[in-house]
Amino acid sequence: MRLHRVGFAAPALILGLSVLLCFTSPPLVAQETAEEIYQAGLYQEEVQGNLERAIDLFGRILVRFPDNRAVGARAQLHIGLCYEKLGQQEAQQAYRRVIAEFPDHAAEVAVARNRLAEIERSAAELNREPTFRKVEIASRPDNGVLSPDGRELAFVAEGSVWKVPVHGNVAPYLAGEPIRLTEPMGAWDMGNQLAWSGDGEWVAFSAVPDEVEEIYVVAADGSELKKIQGNHARGGHAYNFRLSLSEDGRTLAFVFAEPNRGEGMECGGLNGLSIYTVSTDGGAATPLTEDCTREPAFSPDGRLLVIKPASEERDASVTVVLNWFQQLEAEKAVSP
Repeated sequence: MRLHRVGFAAPALILGLSVLLCFTSPPLVAQETAEEIYQAGLYQEEVQGNLERAIDLFGRILVRFPDNRAVGARAQLHIGLCYEKLGQQEAQQAYRRVIAEFPDHAAEVAVARNRLAEIERSAAELNREPTFRKVEIASRPDNGVLSPDGRELAFVAEGSVWKVPVHGNVAPYLAGEPIRLTEPMGAWDMGNQLAWSGDGEWVAFSAVPDEVEEIYVVAADGSELKKIQGNHARGGHAYNFRLSLSEDGRTLAFVFAEPNRGEGMECGGLNGLSIYTVSTDGGAATPLTEDCTREPAFSPDGRLLVIKPASEERDASVTVVLNWFQQLEAEKAVSP
């Protein structure tokens, strides 16, 4: 009887183990498709900003799914886009592979050709040598500042502000006819301190009409003249008279030496030398920076303002004020 019982116990034990394994073994993971890996690569590229990881994922598609040419063409193109965002030369090689290996995918090939042309154009622009042309101007101004588009020159002569077309109608080397923008009013310029607005519609300048230092803004066609209200004491150095207009000409940045500010901190012989901004439509000026700063310069879009420390004892870096009209936070960048 014992042998009979043992004979039936062995199959039962095997059956029990089989059932147990069925419940405890992990399920097999389905293999990722080319499209799933491609979407994961896009997520890393466009959402996470992890371009190296995205390149790795796109590269896997080309290795694991060589026959899936539709996804492969997109993957190869995005490898080039990632390398271009990284500023690496591998981008050009990646784009050329799209053109050579996926000629049947016209959309991707068109993008690759376009990006290659843009890279080559940018490289040619960087390597381009400057060209010089001497232009004769009848009034022979001592100083002058070019308009943002380079077509006109603003200058001061005989106490007035003038502008002149750089290229006239007679010959390439002869400027056009000078146009007086203001009447004689003690306007002066020391070291090209005039300032155009980014849109080329306004010019800011300094003047001493009644033995008092003033700042004005004049329309580029001479139709309107605005006086900037307030005290504009700036000392005797040319770099303290640097003016800068925002892109639309509605905000002026300038240097002001407030007598009771910044005591004990000399900035080229002056205390309290700092950057102020003011609306050209009127109103009081607002201090923008700490003491000992000068030479403001708006970025072309008017969003950033570059300034420079005025004391030799301080850090000789350039300070960039980010989003100056919303916040007064600053970060430093090395001066070129």
